[in-house]
Amino acid sequence: MRESKSFRRKLFLYYFSIFLLFTVLILAFQYHREKDIRISALDSRLSDMSQLVDNYIRVNSLNETGNFLLIDSIFNLIPVPDLRITVIAIDGKVLYDSSVEDWSWSAMENHLNRPEVGKSLFSPYGTAVRKSESTGNKYYYFSRYFSNYYVRLAEEYNINIKGFLKREQVFLLFMAVVFAGIWALLAAVTRRMGKSITMLRDFAARMRRGEGNDPSIIFPKNEIGETGKEIIRIYNNLAVKTAELTLQKEKLFRHLHVLNEGVAFFSPDRVVTLSNSHFMVFLNAITISMCSMRGWRSSPLTEW
Repeated sequence: MRESKSFRRKLFLYYFSIFLLFTVLILAFQYHREKDIRISALDSRLSDMSQLVDNYIRVNSLNETGNFLLIDSIFNLIPVPDLRITVIAIDGKVLYDSSVEDWSWSAMENHLNRPEVGKSLFSPYGTAVRKSESTGNKYYYFSRYFSNYYVRLAEEYNINIKGFLKREQVFLLFMAVVFAGIWALLAAVTRRMGKSITMLRDFAARMRRGEGNDPSIIFPKNEIGETGKEIIRIYNNLAVKTAELTLQKEKLFRHLHVLNEGVAFFSPDRVVTLSNSHFMVFLNAITISMCSMRGWRSSPLTEW
């Protein structure tokens, strides 16, 4: 019984591990897909806002007047409280940064070597996720190049597993229900398969010990159970044939012993396979007679 439970447990763990791996792969794929969708949506939103900032700069001629501090008023039009706006000159000098006091803009280091700024010079836009050297916070940066300057926007980077779990509660609940259902199904299937295989193993052990078939063994109605029934049917037919051969051999023995003639059966190699007692008696008599006629002395044959 302990061996049966051990085998069933191994079989269950094998199939469960495969399903668990499959589930993890689905969750990982869904997480990365959700992350890509959110990043794409964020890029589109930041692109629209960067265009809004460029329009504001051109309409108010801020590039000519240099009064970029007026950009602070644009936050009244953008409902993003943690948005960071930076305007960078072609040479990398910071002209405006909403997260830094205006008196320190000129003291900020050159931003031309920032990865998102470099990408936006040769692409429609450039993005990067990194820690800000000015504020120390981790941002998702988005930069676009507009003829005379760069407009860079940034939001605190929070596209992580917590956001994914929060937005995908229905999907995770569905996966949990499927997981529980598959768990129960695997438990039932492995229990039936384990029972069938254990019964086959016990049947083989009985045959090895020469105990014969146990009529009380009833296999379950599944593929392995049908295989077990077929094996037992073949075994029973073989046992019947063997018993019939044994019976016929015993009848042949009895007939040989009641005959008055000597009878023997030889193999193709001239080896006696079966004989009666009269055969040995007659063979000895013939051997003695032949030796006497030739003047030989020989003892009667006792063996063939």
